Parts: sequence; structure tokens; C-alpha cells
Amino acid sequence: MQFLNRIELIGVVGRSSVIPVEDGKTINLAVVTEYAYRDSQNNPTVETQWFNVIYSGGGNYVPTRGDKIHVVGRITFSRYTDENGQEHKMTQVVAKNIEKILPETEVLKYENAENL
Repeated sequence: MQFLNRIELIGVVGRSSVIPVEDGKTINLAVVTEYAYRDSQNNPTVETQWFNVIYSGGGNYVPTRGDKIHVVGRITFSRYTDENGQEHKMTQVVAKNIEKILPETEVLKYENAENL
């Protein structure tokens, strides 16, 4: 039996920080997603979720606040105890790939430029 730990997100960057490390950089992101549906009384409902995303891949693109991105990665769970002895649980997405989603008008401009 094969097991799979994979997650894909399409969302907007709310926070972005770059941590320099010995062999490159690690990018720490907060990404927000929304899921819209109708509840049992047929009222429109939007469910908002925030995800902590860690990315240590190569490339020059560093997502910034407001960028719409596509993330592919895996989920990790960890626990830690703070200096007051309080135990905390943390869920993170360890990204394998992050791509910026361009607005449709920019994509059309880029495609038209290739045809020149």
C-alpha cells in the first residue's frame, strides 16, 4: 500500500519573511484561503483558513503580501514547550513548489509578447 502526504493551496500571501541560512534562504509565509458554500438554510457562507507555509527551495521569487500563489507541498505536525512550560501544537505546510498566479491581463500580455 502506498501512502501520500500532499496538499495544494491557492491563496493570498498575508505575511512573508525571508530567513537567510547557510545554503540559501528559507521563506516563511502565512497564506489565506477561502471556501464558499451555502449552509443548510441556503445562506452564502465563506470559510477562511490561514496556513503557515515554509519554503526552502531555490529560485529568485519571494512571495510578498497580496500575491496570489499556488503551493504544492506536505503537511507536518509538531509540538514544542515554551519557556513557561506550556505545550503548543503547530501545523505547517512544507512547500515543494510555489508559483505566483498572474492576473489574467498579465498572462495575456505575456502570451502576446511571445508571439511577436
